[in-house]
Amino acid sequence: EWSPHIPALVEHDAKGLLSEFGDTLRAELDYGREAANEELFRAIFKSDRGFNIPDVLARYTRNRVLVEERMEGRRVSEVADLAAPRRAAISQRIVRFVVAPALVHGVFYGDPHPGNLLVEDDDSLSVIYFGKVGRLTPEQRRHVIDMFLAIARSDGRHLTDSLLDVRSEEH
Repeated sequence: EWSPHIPALVEHDAKGLLSEFGDTLRAELDYGREAANEELFRAIFKSDRGFNIPDVLARYTRNRVLVEERMEGRRVSEVADLAAPRRAAISQRIVRFVVAPALVHGVFYGDPHPGNLLVEDDDSLSVIYFGKVGRLTPEQRRHVIDMFLAIARSDGRHLTDSLLDVRSEEH
């Protein structure tokens, strides 16, 4: 065993971290799972205008191959030239896309960066990657809501407690 020879690796549970990293990477590379995540988010947002999720071409998709509809648009990092009200509407869509499913359905989109979010000419949001999607238990959702309330109230102590409560629910 290699970790006892390097005390810092033992102290920070290097084996556990590597194992968790490997599990996460394997899950992200499971395109069948990603396709299922896309279908889940499509169902959640089916009646909401302004959100576009590519259709998965199931006929060609396997665990190691994902074929989906091509989405057009600009990265969210490239819309600085838009008028402030349009940028605000786009920002609100992004927040809604990340927060609403987590609080209502217990499922969250875990990778909202500019490479995965496109803004179309009509300011609708296209999301093109679903490899990082997580689940929250009902108890974790309550703690997340408590975190938002603590932020709104500028209550640092309650925010810290809520963060610790969410983390303790994972184990």
